[in-house]
Amino acid sequence: MRGLINHPFLRYCVVGGFGFAADWSVLQACVRFGGMTPVTGRVVSVVVALTATWLLHRWFTFAATGRANLLEWFRYMLANAVGALVNFFIYTALVHLWPEVGLTVPLAIASIMALLVNYLGAALFVFRKNRTV
Repeated sequence: MRGLINHPFLRYCVVGGFGFAADWSVLQACVRFGGMTPVTGRVVSVVVALTATWLLHRWFTFAATGRANLLEWFRYMLANAVGALVNFFIYTALVHLWPEVGLTVPLAIASIMALLVNYLGAALFVFRKNRTV
């Protein structure tokens, strides 16, 4: 499938779709079955979704960096912290300001807004190959 989608941004978006599904599923489980509030459930769902997308990006979106897995995971989490904060604050604001739409619409809007921030962090910081100087 990687050969069918040539540009890394498009592959990034495909992985993002899987990340959104993981985020949504975990959020729904936390709220409906775990008794969490929508905001607390979202904290859990963001961590799960970020870990899942890091694994998929390593395999599908970007070439190997040469870094140790733990270091790369940490860099991914750090780079995506900004995007996650953007995502989380937009989601939280929309849940409180627009409660009648449920959880999916705020989640989708927040995720789209954070897409560019996360892609740039991944491409320029996390998965950039080590350079020999």
